[in-house]
Amino acid sequence: MSVGAILDNLFVFNLLPDIGPLNPVYFAGAVGSYLALGALALFTVVPKSERGYIAPIVPVYFLYVLMHIAPITVGFGNWLALRLWGRRLYRDHYQLHEEGAVLAIKGSGSRAAALRAPAALQ
Repeated sequence: MSVGAILDNLFVFNLLPDIGPLNPVYFAGAVGSYLALGALALFTVVPKSERGYIAPIVPVYFLYVLMHIAPITVGFGNWLALRLWGRRLYRDHYQLHEEGAVLAIKGSGSRAAALRAPAALQ
């Protein structure tokens, strides 16, 4: 939202009201704090020989992460809806039908096979 407010103020459209969540300083603050954290990590964690290769990625990675907010939210919503109601909120484009997509959730007394100890240890 604050990205839209930045563009609104930059081009003097004055379409968005000046309220708290639309404050352009929020986006600038997020970018600044991420760059500070990324620079700190770059100089403390990344070996000196690889810094020249990694350094151009640091300022762009924040925008890359922002682009993934919607797909991650939809994916988590699908997972949660599949667990709770047995169907997805948004059907995947590569999945032809819902058959086989429903997870069998057993009662609280049983455990999934992946969580059981191997037979040799029981």
